[in-house]
Amino acid sequence: MVNTYQVHTSGSAGEAALLAVNKLTKAQIADALKIYAKRESVIIGTILGVSVDGVIFTPVEGWQPNMADAFTDICIVPWIQIHELLGNVPDGTMEGFFDGNNRN
Repeated sequence: MVNTYQVHTSGSAGEAALLAVNKLTKAQIADALKIYAKRESVIIGTILGVSVDGVIFTPVEGWQPNMADAFTDICIVPWIQIHELLGNVPDGTMEGFFDGNNRN
C-alpha cells in the first residue's frame, strides 16, 4: 500500500472540517499567514490548502502541479503556529515542537 498525503483545497468539505476542528476561520488563516510571511520574511505565492498538519503553501505565484520542480518548495505552517501567530496560545508554544517537545 502506498501512503498518501491529503491536502484539502479551498471550499472543500475537508477544509471546512479541519478549520472547524482547529476552531479557525478562513479570515483568521489569512491574518496568520500575513503575520507569518512578515515575521519569517517569506513569500506566500499560492496557498495549496490545508492538511491534518496545517496550512500548506508555496512561494510560487500561480503554482500548478505540472510545473518543473513543483513540489520542491512546499511549506507547512502547523496549526499550533497559526494559533500562536493569532495570540490564541502563549508565545513560545512552538518552541521544541519539531523536536517532539511541547506536543500533546
